[in-house]
Amino acid sequence: MRRGPSLDRLRLMQERQHSPAWGSSYVPAIHATPKEAPSVSHASILHPAKLGGREMHLLSKPERNLALLALHCSSVWDIHEQRILAMDDSPHPLHGHAKAAGMHLDHLVGTITIADRIGSLSRHGKVKYLDDETEKWCWAAYPYVGDLLLFVDDAQGPFCLNWNVKDKANAFRKRLPRNGKPVGRQDEPQAIQRHELEAQHYQSGGIRTFQVAGEWLDFQVRCNLRELFLWHSRDAGVPRKVELAALAIYRDAIGGLQTTSALVSKVMQTQSVSREQAMILFKQGVWNRTIPWDLFTPLLMDQPLRAQTRDVFDVYGDWFRR
Repeated sequence: MRRGPSLDRLRLMQERQHSPAWGSSYVPAIHATPKEAPSVSHASILHPAKLGGREMHLLSKPERNLALLALHCSSVWDIHEQRILAMDDSPHPLHGHAKAAGMHLDHLVGTITIADRIGSLSRHGKVKYLDDETEKWCWAAYPYVGDLLLFVDDAQGPFCLNWNVKDKANAFRKRLPRNGKPVGRQDEPQAIQRHELEAQHYQSGGIRTFQVAGEWLDFQVRCNLRELFLWHSRDAGVPRKVELAALAIYRDAIGGLQTTSALVSKVMQTQSVSREQAMILFKQGVWNRTIPWDLFTPLLMDQPLRAQTRDVFDVYGDWFRR
């Protein structure tokens, strides 16, 4: 088999995903770099503390925003972005993890088998190469790559959820734009089958797939999550008792008249910390959900802390249920 750019990329992706690990050891199949990310994407790299500070590679703004929502959820304990959909039968994504010890886990049916089952085998991803022995052009199967695979805990134990992410709801029925050209107005059977294949691949292992459009996530929630994430892993460098006292001051002021800025000053004075330390404690308290801030409202320092009227995981809770 003669080497070429497409085959080199395939080998690199398969090497990265030969045995997907968890936490800081996970390596996505595609990296959010100019060389690897699609030219039409808005790629970004996060370093979430929940994932051990590893690089999290996201290939679009909706992926980034929805990844932040998932990271904000206390029941989500890991996320695999840009994970290959195995072409052959493969173990369940929880297989081998200590949390899943003793659990019965169904394997995932390979995408080639599923493509044949739904009548789209001829449309399965593939790459053309020149065989060194026969000097003839041949085709090899090429894997699909998912967006966000969530690892979640609930009362029944650990489970996985697959999020297929687009910017708008109608994009799930369209092809990806190529060479900067817009997609047509008509639904694309190939795109619909591609998403059906992904859903059946994960359903074979008892994993629910959600088609999640970025436009469904409230604009203010997006803005607040991005702001809070910038503070989420900073070290306040204060004793635990100081942290608890500061959180109590912020929580007790919810629904009152004092501005957030005034509360930050109060924490500075009563706990003998710097403004930056007081801000870190506040922003991390909201991010960690120990301060029940309403993410649907602007997080403004010159305004009082508003009582929570809508919990973000009540509004979007179905996306996190098995």
